[in-house]
Amino acid sequence: MLISDHPMTGPMKVAVYPTDHGFGHLSRQLGWVERVPWKDKDRVFIINRSAEKLVEPGLVKCLRTVDRNTDVGLIVSDTTLEPDPVATSRLLDEWRNGMDRAISTEATWLKDNAIDAVITDISPVPIAAAETLGIPSLALSSFTWHWIYSDLVPDHPILDEIKSMYRLATDAYVLPLTEEMDIFPRRKRIPLIARISKETVEMKVRKGKVLVFVSMGRSVTPRMKGLGPGFSVIAPQGEYGIDVDVPIPPGTKNLTPFLRKADFAVVKTGYSLVSECICLRKPIIGIRRGEMIEDRFTGRTIEGLGIGKTIAFKDMAPGFMEAFDWKAHGKAYDRLDARYVNEGWRDVDAWLRG
Repeated sequence: MLISDHPMTGPMKVAVYPTDHGFGHLSRQLGWVERVPWKDKDRVFIINRSAEKLVEPGLVKCLRTVDRNTDVGLIVSDTTLEPDPVATSRLLDEWRNGMDRAISTEATWLKDNAIDAVITDISPVPIAAAETLGIPSLALSSFTWHWIYSDLVPDHPILDEIKSMYRLATDAYVLPLTEEMDIFPRRKRIPLIARISKETVEMKVRKGKVLVFVSMGRSVTPRMKGLGPGFSVIAPQGEYGIDVDVPIPPGTKNLTPFLRKADFAVVKTGYSLVSECICLRKPIIGIRRGEMIEDRFTGRTIEGLGIGKTIAFKDMAPGFMEAFDWKAHGKAYDRLDARYVNEGWRDVDAWLRG
């Protein structure tokens, strides 16, 4: 089945499923949703329990949110920041036991709401539900749960089930930075998708300081003591154990106006923050969360492109930023190819319209 078998010439109803495991997947899906030229009668449903925390009210008039999730992510230790294979295996047991019910729930919802197309990042449940109804589905991500779980719990029986469901997808669009998602039989490599705000912010900064944007996301709570006197820090207010010169107000839904002002960024090595840095041409210090496979691969990409360096969270120590040659890493952006621009939304728009 091809998307061209279902051309979307009239009003569209699209269901988008970003995983609830962190805000990054939701952010990048909003990155294309907020740029597609929707028509008045189109409807876009974001199925995600954290959607209200990032969705800008009124920005996309046809956007609706649904408070529900369809996958489980993984468990990370609070003390070591390493993925916990035992706890994750138990979580997957529960997910597997309820999988048939979850697929049935989504199939009923898709049918009741007359959904025309499903886009997932990267739960297999809506793919399987869409298949039962003959609705086209697109897997849009930078990795798969099959890849993550195969590294962490390689003997878990859910792996074969996830693989079988993924292979039902009409198409898969592969974002840069991590894996090739070759589990999908029909896939296409597309450019970055990042949620870059056009808004500007005013900030008072001490003259002569290097301005550093710091954001790790909710999965990490770093304690970055002893920053050198030559730095001024932009960071979410109250989130870090450091002196913040430019606090980002609580409840801010898009951090990129603050990132735009920085000389370089210190961020976790997940897709969304890194892609935002790339789109704004900011040199990167990527903080790896232990041995998480996504972080290892994204870190290699950062260093391979020459746009920054990475360091393990456990190895962070006072002065770790002072040796960072951010100006040299900034020049590496002149050598990036066309895949590292924020134009992947066009591919998604074209897929929807057949």
